[in-house]
Amino acid sequence: DQLVKGKDDSYTVTLNDGPNKITVEATDQAGNQAEKQFTIVYKKIGNDTTAPIILTDLENRTVSEAVYTFTVTANDDVDGKIIPIVKMNDQLVKGKDDSYTVTLNDGPNKITVEATDQAGNQAEKQFTMVYKKMGTQFEIERIGNDIYRNGDDARIIIKGKNIDDEDKEATFIVALYDKDNRMINYSFISRVIKSKEVVEMSGGFLIPQQGSYKIKGFVWDNMDDMNVLSKKIIEIAVKE
Repeated sequence: DQLVKGKDDSYTVTLNDGPNKITVEATDQAGNQAEKQFTIVYKKIGNDTTAPIILTDLENRTVSEAVYTFTVTANDDVDGKIIPIVKMNDQLVKGKDDSYTVTLNDGPNKITVEATDQAGNQAEKQFTMVYKKMGTQFEIERIGNDIYRNGDDARIIIKGKNIDDEDKEATFIVALYDKDNRMINYSFISRVIKSKEVVEMSGGFLIPQQGSYKIKGFVWDNMDDMNVLSKKIIEIAVKE
């Protein structure tokens, strides 16, 4: 509420610590008035002890795709938006519009996000992204060598081993395909298999009396995500 005098359209003020309200009014000869208000917050550099805030959708996780995109923003209560420093395995990662894309190495990858304001206050977050190639977490092999014909009740048994270092949800699917490679029928069984554990899993169905078919057995994590745990596919021709 203190009048500020200016010269040649220029005005200089000495701000108080904290918020300062600046009001600009203009009135013409007819009495028409315009007004604008602004709040300027002044904080002495030496008094700023608050670190910036980092926001990101990164998290510690295991993924099966090497190319990974994430977002990072950093904001400070004095300086406003800050451009963060993002590194993967100590190598600088450049971003655009708060979006960053990296190509992960096989195994664990360390991603570090740093943000520093003008007063030198620093915030840092670290994440570990583990990349495991799809289809390398499980070993399977068929038990038995039964021959199946049209009209048979087929039941396929596999021995599976979780070769990953973590317990895994595994789903064994047995599917019947026609000569055009269209899935006709399937069954599945799901369970959590401990690291290095060896289990037997089975599935089956009734094969139709007529037609040309083949049976395939394979392993996913679950029926929703359908991530391949083993590249190996067991395939059995059905005799007509």
